[in-house]
Amino acid sequence: MEITITLTDEQKKRLKSIFNFVENYNETEVLENIMKAAKEEYIVQFLDDGNKNSVGEIRQFRLFLLVKHVFKGKIPSEIEVASIFKIPQTSAKTLIKNMKSRYQFEMESYFKGTIKDILDVISEDDLEDEEYYKFNIRSAYMYSEMNQIIELKDQNCEKIKRYNSVSSYYKISKKSKELLEKYINE
Repeated sequence: MEITITLTDEQKKRLKSIFNFVENYNETEVLENIMKAAKEEYIVQFLDDGNKNSVGEIRQFRLFLLVKHVFKGKIPSEIEVASIFKIPQTSAKTLIKNMKSRYQFEMESYFKGTIKDILDVISEDDLEDEEYYKFNIRSAYMYSEMNQIIELKDQNCEKIKRYNSVSSYYKISKKSKELLEKYINE
């Protein structure tokens, strides 16, 4: 069964603005993956035990399915989640956190993959004063989670710090970067 979706030019712009960070953005592919997520949501809703009852549970499940199908296993930023669900960024951060908690076992590989992507863009050219790498994190949630991992794994290891008060650039010590790399390969 083939389903055809026709979008207006305005809807196409909105779709692209929401999902523009998806690697190799392709409108048709994004729409197909949204349909996969929707199909899975309905199948689970009708056929599994224990329906999702609250709006929060439904949003957590929908976000989980979007991460799985549309975002290809990458955790979106609060800005992107806020745009999708039309909620404030603070609510989006809470939604991401609650989704990760509710689906922790399924999310573990996605979470590690997102950290890997963040760390993979760091190169030796980003090394500042021989001790710290300068890099970008799009998500305050991921920044917070990465620091939590550092603290849990080694309390003597230095946390990631904001590079300055106005940018989304951060600095990470060589030791902290190595600790996170070890975590994602566990």
